[in-house]
Amino acid sequence: NGGNSLNPSMRGRVFELVSCSSVIELKRVELVVYALNRLDNNIKVHWTHFGDGERMSYVKELAAKVLRGKNITYSFMGYVRNESIISYYKENHIDCFVITSSNEGLPVSIMEALSFGIPVIATDVGGVREAIEGNGILLLAYPDENEVAKAITKLYWMPDEEKEVMRQRSYEIWKQKFDADSNARKFVSELPI
Repeated sequence: NGGNSLNPSMRGRVFELVSCSSVIELKRVELVVYALNRLDNNIKVHWTHFGDGERMSYVKELAAKVLRGKNITYSFMGYVRNESIISYYKENHIDCFVITSSNEGLPVSIMEALSFGIPVIATDVGGVREAIEGNGILLLAYPDENEVAKAITKLYWMPDEEKEVMRQRSYEIWKQKFDADSNARKFVSELPI
């Protein structure tokens, strides 16, 4: 895990949205495409997706068709080694991590985003709720594209100070709950001797 520094902050630029998952039916990556299509044209977004799968060509074709003429750009990175994703988080400003799965445990992808102080928009499935406490937006388990678009819009227009609070909260949640080194020390210290 990264976690060494919060994701760098930059002002006055395109809203950088990231997702990271397999592109399979239960991950509902196409829901991000439909949500981006619903955004007001005053909102400029660049969406980067890490991951590949059986629905990738469908999602690419859908994005090309649905997002044409919008203020939306996107990059489908395909399968990328974890170290490269961590480097991307270290080297690039990211406004929000989004995950729209219909089924999850507690995704490592969310924990990695938290470790860089990235706010999260995610569906309320599995253990996801544990990772979102004042650091993003917890959607219904089965949101429609309008609900996802509304969450992105809310973060886009949120004052910088509030975004910074969310970024700090993401990092704190990671540190308290998911930092493997810290949790291992805590576990060892609580073992009966």
